[in-house]
Amino acid sequence: HPITRLPVELLAQVLIMGAEDDSMLPMVASHVCRHWRYLALRTPALWRRISLDSRLRMWSERLARARACALDVEILPQAQLLPPRPGRHYLDAQTVQLYMHMISPYINRWRSLTIDFQHYAPYLWNASLSVCCGFGPGVQALRLEHLSLVHPNNDDTKEFTLFNGYAPLLRSVTLNGIRLTWLPSLFANITSLDYTHHGFTRGEDAEIEIFKMLKVCSRLRELRLAFPTHTRKTMRLYDSPLPARERIPFNDLRTLTIHVEGADIPSALIALVARFDLRRLRKLTLSSSALTIPNQNSTHIHHHPTRNVFPFFSRIRKFQKALPRLPSLTRLELKHAW
Repeated sequence: HPITRLPVELLAQVLIMGAEDDSMLPMVASHVCRHWRYLALRTPALWRRISLDSRLRMWSERLARARACALDVEILPQAQLLPPRPGRHYLDAQTVQLYMHMISPYINRWRSLTIDFQHYAPYLWNASLSVCCGFGPGVQALRLEHLSLVHPNNDDTKEFTLFNGYAPLLRSVTLNGIRLTWLPSLFANITSLDYTHHGFTRGEDAEIEIFKMLKVCSRLRELRLAFPTHTRKTMRLYDSPLPARERIPFNDLRTLTIHVEGADIPSALIALVARFDLRRLRKLTLSSSALTIPNQNSTHIHHHPTRNVFPFFSRIRKFQKALPRLPSLTRLELKHAW
């Protein structure tokens, strides 16, 4: 077959790229033929993706095959797994804690950590992050480059301090539904931040909290801020307001995306934008979710029961006045209610 004439270095690279899309590709490739199995077992990077589920013995063997290679650890919803796993479609805290207990001795080798919970269960963050919140060099993420923690239905207001405050190589962060202690030793060097506000604070408290977070991230090149619609109980964190003229100098920020899911622009967002220094921003995207309402003009309700509408934000003029000057802007995208 012509593929047998492909140099082993190129074949190994093709398999490594395929494993980024399918965590089970290494297992399949190692059973194709004797030559491919020999190559797969001697390519540690092929086994670096650890997508934890109930097959702990298999993942333990794959950890051994990865040798000293940096690891990509993930806990994904059932719907995102390829192929879908049989059995239960949700995770409880006890199961998640078992998964993390198996992978916790390798924290120093984590290249990325991705945890995505799309369902509700109590104490999920406690179960998944307790192994990352200790003290000492054993929990320091020395090789971590990407961190993604997503749990939109979270109701735990606890603030987590990860990796003993030390992750020198961290560059990309995605957060949704969680509060973290925003330490400079963890987040000062990140260049990409996708932050969805958890909703436990609103108004001036939300402004102060997000301002202090972004103040730490002085090297950001890409920023996405999202404000979803939440019905959670809010909490008070701050008693004194921010200084009136204090601003965030985004000297390296090139791309800014703002997403609003509610019926209007949050007051915290308007106050935050007024404190941004965006003189080097090149691309600005303002998006919102389409509201779905009954279609009263339709004669066939059972075929077209709803329609998407894009009402204008009533505070859009306030946002426009708060928006700083954008002398370097070359691309502007407005969607839905914007």
